[in-house]
Amino acid sequence: MGIDARWEHTILVFDGTGGFWFTDLGKTRERDADRGVVYYAKADGSSIKEAIFPLERPNGIAVVDDLAFVVERDNHRIQAFTLPDFTSVGTFGASVLRLPYGLVVERAGASGRPLSARERKV
Repeated sequence: MGIDARWEHTILVFDGTGGFWFTDLGKTRERDADRGVVYYAKADGSSIKEAIFPLERPNGIAVVDDLAFVVERDNHRIQAFTLPDFTSVGTFGASVLRLPYGLVVERAGASGRPLSARERKV
């Protein structure tokens, strides 16, 4: 059986600078709860830092250019943050998302359509 993000409770995404972003859902107990967090770490292990807090069960992250998009399951939304200062610049999806899990974000080309593999220089 493969790894299912819904059960592993950690989502991570690598960037182009030798680091990666990952989520911690937090924990809900009978009388209290720990809030969710997005962390940033260097792949060589030299640093790890709390980047975005608090979040309600963050379980998806995508980074494109200077924006980080984070899925908040319990708030039924996707929130966008500027990088590197982690300022929230908006949310979307709250009126249509029920229990969102993960996301994929693609950079659009000049035409507004997603870039092809050749255009992305993959």
